[in-house]
Amino acid sequence: ISQQFKLRNHRLKQDPGYGINLNSKNISLFFNNIETYGAVLSVTEITIKDMMKVPQQEWLVLWKGYQKFYQTEISEEVSSNTWSKLTSPEQDNMYGFAALIGQKVVGLVHVVEYESSWTMRPYAYLQDLFTHPDYRGQGVARKLIEHVYQVAQQRNCDRVYWLTQESNRQAQVLYDKVAKKTGFIQYRMA
Repeated sequence: ISQQFKLRNHRLKQDPGYGINLNSKNISLFFNNIETYGAVLSVTEITIKDMMKVPQQEWLVLWKGYQKFYQTEISEEVSSNTWSKLTSPEQDNMYGFAALIGQKVVGLVHVVEYESSWTMRPYAYLQDLFTHPDYRGQGVARKLIEHVYQVAQQRNCDRVYWLTQESNRQAQVLYDKVAKKTGFIQYRMA
């Protein structure tokens, strides 16, 4: 659901209750007293749903888009198994969420929890995160990550972490804002 605020000519003052307040490096916008002419600002409402409440076909469209982004193809058998694990009430260590704008599923995140030899509490590995290309830059990925943070805290996880390709610079711009780089390099069996 989008809410539109009609903006007309901005009258900007340094008064904190009016217009833009310039406070060192932070700029705070106070919409309550802005006078404007002509332009339209659209605010998008993103809702998060448990993957169990999303139709499999809608998830599958994004799941295939995610695979295309990473230039890989996962078999239908593995995809079906993944869906079953994400939506099974008996599978409590693997779960997912979908981001919706209006009624349209536009993003997904999958999480795998596991025990660690370094902590008393489990880790939450954010394994997959994808936003439909038409909806990037609207806060979908951030909202999904923040939701995973909340759920991991509720589930008493020690940490949330994820990997990304070194070349995925666009995603790293967001990740640098919501997490910290660990300096670790991933290795796999050759």
